[in-house]
Amino acid sequence: MASNSKKKRLGSQYRVLFYLGEGTFGTVVLASHLKTEALVAVKMVEISKETLKVIQAEREILATLKHPNIIRLFQVLITSSHVNFVLEYASGGNLFDLIQEHGPLQEEEAKHIFGQLVASLKYCHNLYIAHRDIKPQNVLLDEERNVKLTDFGLAIKCSPGRLLSRKCGTRRFWAPEKLDIRGSRNITPS
Repeated sequence: MASNSKKKRLGSQYRVLFYLGEGTFGTVVLASHLKTEALVAVKMVEISKETLKVIQAEREILATLKHPNIIRLFQVLITSSHVNFVLEYASGGNLFDLIQEHGPLQEEEAKHIFGQLVASLKYCHNLYIAHRDIKPQNVLLDEERNVKLTDFGLAIKCSPGRLLSRKCGTRRFWAPEKLDIRGSRNITPS
């Protein structure tokens, strides 16, 4: 499946199986490709004045990212009312649910998961991309519990040395320095 845009209905290529969740800007469903039966996650975002900029930014950023620990964008389907991001499906759920169901992670599993999360963030930062909404719900896991960082709806491509000051993301997961009125640190590649 290639990452391209087509003015097609979701139903012409995919069969929606069931609802997976809700995000700030859209609904996510599990779907099956009609010909191959491959499972995908589809993030459906309603087109409006408020979401147009977010849709374009997320699309550009996702198309740029190629890393084993970042969810892959396969295709973008556009209808008159929605943009549908056809994404890799991570069947292992998310980190939040894993901890809720099984309690704290064992040390080895925590090292595995957080090592992969750090690798995905380092990759983004080397491309001057700030995710801006890191939280357990956005850390998906595949069937082997490999990390798949997702939800780049608030991500931004930065200029080297640019100071980020806009407060966004999920407040209870903000870094302590984000609560400081002086703004956040520069993002520089390592």
